[in-house]
Amino acid sequence: MILDTTERKKIVENKIIDWITAKSGGQLTIFKPSNGKGVDLVAKKRGKYPGEGLNIQVITISERNNLYEKDIEEEFLHFDKNCYLIFVYFDLVEQDIKDYLWIEYCMGELSKS
Repeated sequence: MILDTTERKKIVENKIIDWITAKSGGQLTIFKPSNGKGVDLVAKKRGKYPGEGLNIQVITISERNNLYEKDIEEEFLHFDKNCYLIFVYFDLVEQDIKDYLWIEYCMGELSKS
């Protein structure tokens, strides 16, 4: 059974939540924000700490011609000082994510050329 985009996104986000929670030793709380605003997940330090946490956008990529590529339209990206992009390879044949991912820090708006 081939998963649609929404089902794939849920699987990927849930695995990232599990991965970050496990790797942080339970010191981070990861959740899906209620208002979204271009953000898929938010990571906050467990306990009472000031700040908004880290905003995470999850981008699923697939392989084409032995290259990992993904076209991203700027309007779908969320830029602020606490934003990170997580690129995850989703295997269309196995219908699952692989064990590696790429994390990129968003430094601000894309430059217009």
